[in-house]
Order: sequence, then C-alpha cells, then structure tokens
Amino acid sequence: MQRREGGRKMALIIGNSNYEHLKQLPACKNDANDLEKALKSNKDDAWHIIKKVDANKKQMANAIQKFFYNPKLKSEDLVLFYFTGHGIKSKN
Repeated sequence: MQRREGGRKMALIIGNSNYEHLKQLPACKNDANDLEKALKSNKDDAWHIIKKVDANKKQMANAIQKFFYNPKLKSEDLVLFYFTGHGIKSKN
C-alpha cells in the first residue's frame, strides 16, 4: 500500500469481542491487536493508528465520524478502516 506524495498513512481499527446480548467473539480483539502490531512494525513508513476495542455503538459512530470527517484528512492520504465483530442491521 502506498500513499501519494505528501500524504499520510492513517488507520482506524475496531475489534469487538465482547457483547452483552450476542455470542462472544474472542478472536476479534486479537485480530485488531495483530493488525495494529503489523502496521507498527513498518518503522520506515509509520501509520497513524486509532484503535477501539469492545466499543459500543455510540463509541464506534464517534470514532468513524472523527476519522472520516477529519478536516486534516487529505486526498493524498492512504486510509485503512478495519472492523471485526458482529454485523447487525439497525432499525435506525
């Protein structure tokens, strides 16, 4: 993955393993941690990483809003969004 000249590498990683009313998914938290570790291992080309683990709906919405509607985000930036957890269709 490469960014354009002058851009940054930015990642939002969300890994949800623990749920109040659904089956637990222990691997999801581990997947998020493993991805963060892999991105940080490339010291020559640093990633700016935001990671949320076991975030509720409001926390996820806030993180996504802040990440994608960041006024500092430029078209030259390379952006990675990663979510692991249950996918549920909401009535809202």
